[in-house]
Amino acid sequence: MKNYLYHSILALLLPMSILAWGQAGASNQAFEFHADARMEHATRGPVANAYGYMYALTDKKGHGAVNVMFSNGNRRQVAQFNARVMFVDAYGRVLEDEYFTCPITAAGHEGAVECKLTRAISLSGFDSIEVEFYLTDILQPEVSASAASARLQPL
Repeated sequence: MKNYLYHSILALLLPMSILAWGQAGASNQAFEFHADARMEHATRGPVANAYGYMYALTDKKGHGAVNVMFSNGNRRQVAQFNARVMFVDAYGRVLEDEYFTCPITAAGHEGAVECKLTRAISLSGFDSIEVEFYLTDILQPEVSASAASARLQPL
């Protein structure tokens, strides 16, 4: 009886594991995009210890999420951190763009002040993602851009 139970379980587990392996192999392949930049102000130039970072993860159908993170380690600079994330097709046309903004105070005694924003995306047909990170003064609309781009990187 014990042998029968063992063979029955084995007979059930083998087809289930093959089916599960086939399903995993048939799933959509994921693509990831990374871009980062040091921040620069329009009139003051480069801002020490201020960074922008973008990370996007999508499947072949274009479903996924975009994460934009800003870090201000500068103790004197208060600004609004901005990013324009553009989804570009193989011909260089912008299919869609998303704007991210986050006002950040100056760094404190505990270290850098950070902000993370996340958005779900559902867009197919793009080949790459381009990002423009830039700072604007909270009281003045002066703009400065630090451009970065991210090419399609399959996982």
